[in-house]
Amino acid sequence: MGRHITITDKQILDAAREVFVEEGFGVKTAKIALRAGVSEGTIFKRYQTKEALFFAALEIEQHPAWHRQTERLITDWDGKDGLVSLFVSILVYLNDIMPRMITTIGSHVGMPPKPFEGLPEDPRKRDQRVLSQFLQKAMDAGYLRPCSTETLAHILIGAAIEATFNTMFDKRPRTPLEMRAQAESMLDVLWNGIKLS
Repeated sequence: MGRHITITDKQILDAAREVFVEEGFGVKTAKIALRAGVSEGTIFKRYQTKEALFFAALEIEQHPAWHRQTERLITDWDGKDGLVSLFVSILVYLNDIMPRMITTIGSHVGMPPKPFEGLPEDPRKRDQRVLSQFLQKAMDAGYLRPCSTETLAHILIGAAIEATFNTMFDKRPRTPLEMRAQAESMLDVLWNGIKLS
């Protein structure tokens, strides 16, 4: 008798996420099951409906890694290099999360989109707030020249979102080196305006 292979929830959700992002909510669960290497029955034993599978697969993190990185940067300030590393982390996060957000929004055909319903806070507003608070702490510590942290956070997040959209349209993921070059280029433009002379 062959050994029983256990497929984890993570493996099913990873496969579902890939298929939903590629093809949208209308995809057949049989295709997800095939990608995950399980039967449709296995999927429905764990997720009672296709909708439950969809929202579990496209779940948005409440505390992305880059949020924690801001706390470390304040404690161990590394100037522009630290900001570049943070911006790369934001790009990595957005490259993962933006396709999920777009797929979730697109699933609400014919009704007002409520992609963040049930979350404690809209992730777009949350990320803006976290970055703005980090920048304010850096200014308060004397690391950056005072300016509107909300505007600066908006510029940085906006640039990261635009870069992520370009990556999605190119259908070619950026390498870590390409993301770092992108972050360095963006911050080169801003650095002279925000650094403390």
